[in-house]
Amino acid sequence: MLRYIHSLAFLCFVLNVVQSKCVSLAGACRNTQQQTMQFNINMFGRPKYEDRVTSSFNENQCERRRFSFLYHNILSCKETSTKRVYNCTSTTKSVWLKAFDMTDYTVKQYLEHCNKKLNKKYVELSKIHCKIDGVDPFAMERATVGTVEMRTITVDKDNFPQYPEYFPEKDSCIWNYEVEGIWSGLVITIVSIVVVILVLGIAIFIYAQKHRSEKRETLNRTVKVNLIDEYV
Repeated sequence: MLRYIHSLAFLCFVLNVVQSKCVSLAGACRNTQQQTMQFNINMFGRPKYEDRVTSSFNENQCERRRFSFLYHNILSCKETSTKRVYNCTSTTKSVWLKAFDMTDYTVKQYLEHCNKKLNKKYVELSKIHCKIDGVDPFAMERATVGTVEMRTITVDKDNFPQYPEYFPEKDSCIWNYEVEGIWSGLVITIVSIVVVILVLGIAIFIYAQKHRSEKRETLNRTVKVNLIDEYV
């Protein structure tokens, strides 16, 4: 029975990981800059990670995007005495870059000197080693890796984070769909479900066998007692 309980606990853990969603909140465009916050919230409403996407544009009102930096931040959260309000430690684990406007001079420099795949996908800065005019163009972004901040995050009844001055946007979360990839998420989900089913099946089988063995022993003892009584 104890193993069965452990299996249920494992099931809850897997569901906690699998049944999560990512929501994207966009900030207002300020001249040629815009920041987007992307949160991953598990099925219990607890934030798991918080990504910050900082995009640079060529024109006012953010119409032609030049490039974007993705700051991937892992959250460690504890619920406060107020329901759905969490005190979180945010740690920047990695920074990623993707280029968009191939006519932009800076983007051309990135592609020529740093990584020719920047216009095709997000590339982690730790895998980019370059200098332009003798200077690392990403030194400031690299310096943010490992930084820790304290955050207070409020989640509504629909597990949607409340973030002042930001509004929901239609774009899919970058980490889920472009960095990890949608197929990776599906594979993890399917494998997790299969593992849970197998573990539960084995646990139930063991419990049933043990229960059957106990009943058989009880029955054998009863028969033995009856035979002794008849013999006496």
